[in-house]
Amino acid sequence: MDLRYLTPSEHRMLQALRELPDGTPMAGAHVCAEARLSSPSLYKAVRRLRAAGCIEQLTQCPMSVVITARGREVVERTRVRGDHTWDLRHGHADLLRKAPIRHTRLHFDVVPTPFRSAVIAYLEVMVARGRKMDTLRGTITACATLLQRYVDRHPGASDMRDLAADDIDAYLADRVRGQDGGVDQRLARAAQAEAARFMRFLEERRDAGDPLIPAGFSIYPLRRRIALLSGHVLFRNAATTERGVAETDPAEIEAVFARDRWDVRTIPGLRCQDTWQAFVVDFSGVPQAFREEVKGYIRMTLTAKDQTAGYALRETRVLQAFLTFFGERHSGIDNLRDLSAADILAWVEKLRCETNRRGSRRSLPDIAYHVGASQRFARHLQRIESQDAPTRRLEKIYPPELVPTARRPEDRNRVKYIPETVLQQIDQHIEAFDEAYLPILVVLRASGWRISDVLALRCDTCLEGEGDRWSLVGDIHKTRVLGHHVPITADVTSAIRMQTALVRKAFGENPKHYLFPSSNPRCIGLPVRANAVTNAFHRFVTRCRIVGPDGRPFRLRAHAFRHTKAVELINNGMGMSYVQQWLAHLSPEMTLVYARVSEDSMRKQWEEAMARGAVHVASAGPQPIDPNELIAGNELELAYIRGNLDATRVETGYCFKPLKMECPFVDIACFTCHNHVTTNDFLPQFRRQAHDLLEQIDLGRAAGRPHWVDKNEKKLRAVQAIIDALEQQRVHGLPKAQREYGSADRAKLDAERAARVAG
Repeated sequence: MDLRYLTPSEHRMLQALRELPDGTPMAGAHVCAEARLSSPSLYKAVRRLRAAGCIEQLTQCPMSVVITARGREVVERTRVRGDHTWDLRHGHADLLRKAPIRHTRLHFDVVPTPFRSAVIAYLEVMVARGRKMDTLRGTITACATLLQRYVDRHPGASDMRDLAADDIDAYLADRVRGQDGGVDQRLARAAQAEAARFMRFLEERRDAGDPLIPAGFSIYPLRRRIALLSGHVLFRNAATTERGVAETDPAEIEAVFARDRWDVRTIPGLRCQDTWQAFVVDFSGVPQAFREEVKGYIRMTLTAKDQTAGYALRETRVLQAFLTFFGERHSGIDNLRDLSAADILAWVEKLRCETNRRGSRRSLPDIAYHVGASQRFARHLQRIESQDAPTRRLEKIYPPELVPTARRPEDRNRVKYIPETVLQQIDQHIEAFDEAYLPILVVLRASGWRISDVLALRCDTCLEGEGDRWSLVGDIHKTRVLGHHVPITADVTSAIRMQTALVRKAFGENPKHYLFPSSNPRCIGLPVRANAVTNAFHRFVTRCRIVGPDGRPFRLRAHAFRHTKAVELINNGMGMSYVQQWLAHLSPEMTLVYARVSEDSMRKQWEEAMARGAVHVASAGPQPIDPNELIAGNELELAYIRGNLDATRVETGYCFKPLKMECPFVDIACFTCHNHVTTNDFLPQFRRQAHDLLEQIDLGRAAGRPHWVDKNEKKLRAVQAIIDALEQQRVHGLPKAQREYGSADRAKLDAERAARVAG
């Protein structure tokens, strides 16, 4: 048994035994007299001290005890605690800082009774960490003030179930007042730090099973209730000035653009979102000779092209590096008139040799972006007919063979969605995910939206529906889709409602009603930053050792949930147009980037098709075959099926021809036959065939199989020509030249016709 404290009775008993020589026992009656103990107190102290190894009981009746070496050590080192008082004079002289005797005791009577044990446990941790006496006394005062304020606001409370941000704010308002009644910045820092430490301790006790804080109660929004900005103390629940539309003098706007540092939040008319992580564009590093031209280019991107501040910042940094390189290569030249392909080649070589801002080797997309930024800037100068524009044509300066590709070969088929094995690991360890960001993870996975759109959700407008049919409602900023709806399950709806209730209770300053407001005092009234969510993902992967299919730690990105949702919708049978509408894409080509058929779905489709029976058209005619024999045979490998199953599907079966081999049967035989003629009676069959070809083309695009798409598009054009002819009440057949002449005769006739036209 390890003694963390001594009661006054135990301390007096050990003091009396310590006065005797080593090994000398003391009778029980003598102990009661020396330590001023009653018989019940004596027996209680003897049991506890003997269990701790501080004394030995030589005889039971009459009682005699002797102090041990451990007892002599404990009486010097262990503090004395009464029912509501600790005396640290004994064993903790290093904590006293030579304070007067009256300051060596800690009194817990000021702490409300239901919470006294928690504060005592908190002080035990503080003492173990070596906190000084004045710090301990200040800690008790701070905890007592906070808890007493809570009890006054919630009479009869026995736990902290009803703790809200208003309670923390009221406590801080009392603590930060100085003697003159004003707000003291030093007191504000100390009060906020002490409240945060106590909250973290209560959270740890809750995780250990202490019922003081109920399960499911989040104290994260209760932290950082005070912001210290520019030397002023700002309470989180203080009212802020609402933004509105104001008339701005054009001269003032021009004056802002003339500066070397732009803040898009202060420039009227520019696109700005609270979810952005970059708002300032700095031109101070751009060479002076090109600075005004770069400003004009960036202003065009922000105003005419409506680009983000992050894009403008990256363009500025890249142009700063390129123009600095060009100035060093051509000293004394302050324009780009002599820009040549040799300069771009040297620029590419320099980029390949140097590292990026993270210290790693530059990737091909990064190099392509650097070259593309310089090309866009040069094109801008030529379009505005600037005197500093390159005199050569851009095709000569940036030849295609010189500009690196924007995509690495290995990225073309790289899986961007989250594999099923990783999703299973996430579900298995979901309790270890940061509870402050868990609702964001739920919404990301359920909606498939971009992280910026999820963080911009409003708690008062994000849900619509009734009964068990609910939809998530928000604005898709990139494609300008306002009020976008996607259906969600009842579990996701409940999670959003719980988050809404928590925000309304804990965040007093949330003028825009964000569903995920930030608790950072520097971001009052703004949503959570995307990088904070990314950091939470990294901590989760590291803590729970989430690994990918290759066995390495999986790099979990927020945007990967968007790809995962697209794959999930495709594999569940949703049409391409519906997936495009779900993801709020403006073009089906963009949806094809996200839409991929997973390997499990391809394998399942193959097995279902084979289970219904397979027929091999051999030279002797159609013959039934065993699917298992076909898979196990040498003519078809299982790995080949996995990678090429959907890519080689035809209308009435599966083709096992190698991809690079030309197919002599790619055309429908009757369409090229000179004896083939059709009428309106067969129009429904041709329409069904065209519909089936369209579905196969969509599947081919989703699977990333261009050869399959080309083959079926060729068939579709042939079928569509027949449909158009039949719909015009015409009989379809090959023309006379193709029906009555061979290929050599047709070539001869075509040559004669061309000669007549030329003559």
